Amino acid sequence: YYPPLRPFASLAWLHLRRFHARCAATLPPSQGAANELAARGIPRLVVWPRGVDVALFSPSKRRAAAGSVPTVLLVARLRWEKGLADFAAVVRRLEARAPP
Repeated sequence: YYPPLRPFASLAWLHLRRFHARCAATLPPSQGAANELAARGIPRLVVWPRGVDVALFSPSKRRAAAGSVPTVLLVARLRWEKGLADFAAVVRRLEARAPP
């Protein structure tokens, strides 16, 4: 929390609990997020992963031209829980292998 706002956190969570109590479900993107929300009293949590459909997007369906440089895309919130350190390491390894 941003320290000057810390006294207001419990009030904010009170309002969030009231809001989510009226919802049919709350859809966190991961079990970790669901656990955090449950600990804060948010009811009716249904985990809805928002990852890539690996049946649709897989290396076996790749059609890159010979000798081409791979394109790398990350679409995510900038949070370490997203594995950004691993992503950065992979990009560095790919850059090291790319032709000049």
